[in-house]
Amino acid sequence: MEVNNRPLRSSPVLWGLVLLVAAIGLRILLWNVYEPIPYSDTYGGYMRLAEILAQGTLQGYDGTRVPLYPLFLSLLGMDEARIWLVQMLMGLAIVVLLYWMTWRTTANIPMGLLVGGIYAILPAHIFMEANLLTETLTTFWVVLSYALLLLYLYHRSTLVVVLAALMLGVSASAAGMTRALFFPVSIWF
Repeated sequence: MEVNNRPLRSSPVLWGLVLLVAAIGLRILLWNVYEPIPYSDTYGGYMRLAEILAQGTLQGYDGTRVPLYPLFLSLLGMDEARIWLVQMLMGLAIVVLLYWMTWRTTANIPMGLLVGGIYAILPAHIFMEANLLTETLTTFWVVLSYALLLLYLYHRSTLVVVLAALMLGVSASAAGMTRALFFPVSIWF
């Protein structure tokens, strides 16, 4: 049993790349057969606020949405395909971060592949990336926060620890500014 598992132990980066390539392949396949999906919230709230933010003002902002997702939409020119592409890239980052965190905390590459792979292939997650809603961006901020916490807790370099702490503050706060439900995340971290 030890002999069969030996190649997996020897190259966590290689196996992470294999997982990433598989996740990219699935998203390329979806890109060719699917399309971005707007919802009533997309245009009724998020895009309306994105248009206000694109003008460089808050005039007309009624407080119905927290501003980070509309800012994200505004920065991407409110182009549905571009938004979906960036959300897919965030999904790939989530896959890699989940793999890395699991491998780093368990020293078990197969477990890292399982955790990252579940996010990479579950239809609910892949299709959610095509939805023009806050879920993917919020998930990205939350997972990034956990990865930065891990870096903060276990890295030996003072500079890395300080930078991880600063970035952790930003990412945890960004989760709450993307989706109000996640405001307690910034307090918890």
